[in-house]
Amino acid sequence: MKNLIIFMSCFILSFATTTFAAENDKDWTFDPKTSTLIPKYLGKIKALTGKVNIGDRELKKGSKVYNNDLIQTSEKSFVVLEMVDLTIVTLGPNSDFKVENWEYRTKNDRNAQFNIIKGQWRAFVKSKSVDADQLKIKTPLVSMGIRGTELMVNVLNIEGRDVTQVALLEGAVHIEGDHPQDMVPGDHAVIVKSDKGMEHKDRKIKDSEMNSYKEFMLPDIIRLLDPVKLDATNTQAQNVTKLDTAYLKSDTNQNNYEDLKSAPSSKSTKEQLEILNKTREYNRKNK
Repeated sequence: MKNLIIFMSCFILSFATTTFAAENDKDWTFDPKTSTLIPKYLGKIKALTGKVNIGDRELKKGSKVYNNDLIQTSEKSFVVLEMVDLTIVTLGPNSDFKVENWEYRTKNDRNAQFNIIKGQWRAFVKSKSVDADQLKIKTPLVSMGIRGTELMVNVLNIEGRDVTQVALLEGAVHIEGDHPQDMVPGDHAVIVKSDKGMEHKDRKIKDSEMNSYKEFMLPDIIRLLDPVKLDATNTQAQNVTKLDTAYLKSDTNQNNYEDLKSAPSSKSTKEQLEILNKTREYNRKNK
């Protein structure tokens, strides 16, 4: 009698699960091998600010994202995507991104290609893959393989040149192509396409910068990689890094910060002192 009750309970549970999957076929599929429901969507929007779209569909918190959906952010817009494998993806303004070849079995066993078409992108891949070749990142200039990783990628046009930046915070990344590269935490690869072909202007992330990339710009929206300033000294690049996100805190002060970032050496002594004082005041308020 006890065995009969157990059998009937399992049968009812299996029937109910199958029925549920059939009724929600758009979002779920039933795997008879594991007797589990597998989501067809790849993730949901966890947070956003500004205007974010997939085609004509404007996204909101909780919106589902599917394979090959092209997520596009507008100016001053950010979005955070939480994937079903627990990966967290953050997109910055004026960015285009989609996940291709998505195949999900478990959080550690899935296939995907992250296609970063343009803009600023950051990901925390919490669950290490079973196979090193399962997760790929593609940009217009390079492709790379990842496993359990936290990294930032920029795909931008800077001073008329196409640039891909890859900064690794945790884990490991293998950049493929004509100039293969195994990255370790702290590496910042900068690939530039120019008339001369592909150039590498790689650099290291300083400890102070590494710590600053743990900060949040807005609630639930972590800091993104600052655009590189080509042909600049490390000091100049750091100054740009510190001031680039200031408009997020105060739009009314944006013009002042733009002045600080781009002040040429031709300014008068008085103007340079005013800029220096503004910089000190900004740093004092944001310590």
